[in-house]
Amino acid sequence: MAPAELEAEIAHHAALLIAHDPGEQGFAASARRFAELHHLLVPDSGAADSVQGEIIRSVDRLAGEERRNGNVNWGDGFYEDMVRFLREHLANARSFAQPVRARIALDLDIVSRNGLGELSAEEAVDPSLGRLIMDALAFAAANPQPIPLARDAAAAAGAAGRRRLQQIAWLAWAAGTAAIVLSWMHVVSPTVGWVGFCVALAPGVASEVAKLFARRPR
Repeated sequence: MAPAELEAEIAHHAALLIAHDPGEQGFAASARRFAELHHLLVPDSGAADSVQGEIIRSVDRLAGEERRNGNVNWGDGFYEDMVRFLREHLANARSFAQPVRARIALDLDIVSRNGLGELSAEEAVDPSLGRLIMDALAFAAANPQPIPLARDAAAAAGAAGRRRLQQIAWLAWAAGTAAIVLSWMHVVSPTVGWVGFCVALAPGVASEVAKLFARRPR
């Protein structure tokens, strides 16, 4: 990429991040530095090679999903895994004092609740995303040597979350099917059987809806 093109790309990225200004002095400079580090540490696709890069990638993807799509792609585990990664590596980073770690955890709670549509009208997610942008920079500054990313561990954490969801879906299907069978045997009322039918059907419907939303650009 030519220097002028690179400069334009970084400037554009930084300008987009201003939407998450938490009201902190110097945020414009932080947005610029974040965009520069994103170019240096984050690949065009897939996970970064370092913890620093993956923290920056995760914060950027969470912020971008809020700006571009209004979080419609939440629910299939992709963004939830990123929040879990940030909880482990950013909210627990010993390079931050305990009050800062606690605040990061609260900001991640807000991001998560916003992604799941649970944020109240009185709460705003952009300041939390802006602070996380600055936290990602602070982590990178405190850890200048790249920390190799344990890809297998990160993938295992995401897979564990998806397995839990699959277990819940299987239990819902089994309970619903049992209710249907019991209604056929006249052990329970037909109403209970219909409720069981809906419960058994719900995991499949939720899976298809998640796949539909997953086709939206990320």
